[in-house]
Amino acid sequence: MRPRTIVFLLTAVATLSACHDAPPVPTVPRYTDAPLELTLRTSAGHSVDLGDYRGAPVLIALLGTYDTASQAAIESVQRFARHHEDVFVIGILAQQGADLLIEPYASAANASFPIAYDPSGTLLEGRTAMGAVESVPSFVTLDANGVVAAKHNGFVSDRQLDTLIERARMQAAVRPVEAPPLLGRPH
Repeated sequence: MRPRTIVFLLTAVATLSACHDAPPVPTVPRYTDAPLELTLRTSAGHSVDLGDYRGAPVLIALLGTYDTASQAAIESVQRFARHHEDVFVIGILAQQGADLLIEPYASAANASFPIAYDPSGTLLEGRTAMGAVESVPSFVTLDANGVVAAKHNGFVSDRQLDTLIERARMQAAVRPVEAPPLLGRPH
């Protein structure tokens, strides 16, 4: 049996088993000024803490194993990663059962960037600084401070990826710094 057939079958089983009693997604603010705190697990079992990438912009591709647009987006994200070596790029499986699907999916995708999942479930529950995952594929950029700068739902072009990362670069450049309190006012 071919690897893609195995991935398809595993995806179908996990998707069907996860659909019948998926919990409702709570309503949360879409963006905050807080940095995104998220520790992920890769297909190789390694932990990836997004906080470790502060100081550089981050592109997150939220993907689904069952979604052909997510499959097609991998090529765009790989091109982006080749042309933006200063940006940390990561794919995240944003679906129920991701822990069971991560290894065959990452193997079949053969991406040049890491693909991981959120073992804590906070991403799917909408309890992160980026809010709820509204659809896959979706793309989120973090500025150099780890704060969500932009979010795009649906397939994205190379030009749109460039625009998303530019927003992250600009946001970090203009983020206000707290000034010390004034001792008095000029007359």
